[in-house]
Amino acid sequence: MAGTLTRGLQILRVLVGKTEGAALSEIAEAVNLPKSAIHRILGELCQTGYVRQQDSLGNYMLTIRFVSMGIRHLAANGLVQLSKPQLSELADISGALVRLSLVDDDRLIFVSQFQGARTGLRYDPENGEAVGLSSSASGHAWLSQVSEEQALEILFKQGIGSKSEHGPNAPETVDELLSVLAETRKRGYGSVEDSFEIGTSAIAAPVFGMDGQVVAVVSIAGPSALLTTSKREELSKPLLDVTRQLSELDLHASMSAAV
Repeated sequence: MAGTLTRGLQILRVLVGKTEGAALSEIAEAVNLPKSAIHRILGELCQTGYVRQQDSLGNYMLTIRFVSMGIRHLAANGLVQLSKPQLSELADISGALVRLSLVDDDRLIFVSQFQGARTGLRYDPENGEAVGLSSSASGHAWLSQVSEEQALEILFKQGIGSKSEHGPNAPETVDELLSVLAETRKRGYGSVEDSFEIGTSAIAAPVFGMDGQVVAVVSIAGPSALLTTSKREELSKPLLDVTRQLSELDLHASMSAAV
């Protein structure tokens, strides 16, 4: 398995930069493998959508899907650096915890945070953890922007949490989740109270990439006693202002910051 993966990556490297693609014989020579082995691996790469053949006897080339993954990765990583001023200001405005999470395939990962609460009650989790999608405002914000089929596929992979695991308002059934996602989509941001964790509330909104897909989510979280329903509604405007600004970041600037 490891050998096949290595050979597949070697083939992808051969195809990088070849706008007209490369013939089977050229790839086999570059990788130093028999044509039969290269043909089999190329077939698998074509099936997964990372490589395509111009016609039945034509050259092989990378697809837009493969290229866009690299662009989105660079843009998203640049976003971590470029978003710092806006997220810090949002933390000051809200007096709560502001976090940025990045989309990583079928997961959301918290990658940076800014604490706006200086004294008293505060919510202070660690970075680097995967977001619980079914019960969190961040999960709802992301999954509300994909199809119901895709949202359920992602949720089933992670698992749907229960009220006993998270909080009394956590959705537990498919119908409840789809209803929450529909409300989130209509509202424009996710909003939860005692759902992800007892005693905490949060709102979250998506950040879109150049291709219109969600690349990140910004959230504001804190104790439910402070982030009341009216307070969450009040903070939704500055939150949406920030996510709109981040969605409008120039791609080249994002890529430069990521390098």
